[in-house]
Amino acid sequence: MPGLSSHGAPPMVLPAALEKIKEGVLTADGTEQEVVAAVGLAEYYGLISLDKMTIGDKVAVSLYLRMTAEGEWKRYRRMEYAGPQEDPVLHLLVKVAQHGFRVTLHQFEGVPKTFEYCFYKKL
Repeated sequence: MPGLSSHGAPPMVLPAALEKIKEGVLTADGTEQEVVAAVGLAEYYGLISLDKMTIGDKVAVSLYLRMTAEGEWKRYRRMEYAGPQEDPVLHLLVKVAQHGFRVTLHQFEGVPKTFEYCFYKKL
């Protein structure tokens, strides 16, 4: 069949060009902490590692958008995680944001941990 590899799978599509906007390590302090905030019309992608979480740890990751340039942050998703994670890397996707997107992390139980992260935008 046209367009299929010899194993019957569709041919590999290379990912669109991505630009790194921020990477680092966040040390939890018991408050809701900003991991990244960005402005500009784009599709945004991010990864946060929860690999250091142990029994007794609880974390909330929240996603926010601005609807207008002068608008306030509006949360549209909050996800909670507890204890060690079988698949510890979160893949976050913001389809399209023009006036800003923001990601926060709040470790609200357990001994404070560090969380590696990296965020990209599609060019």
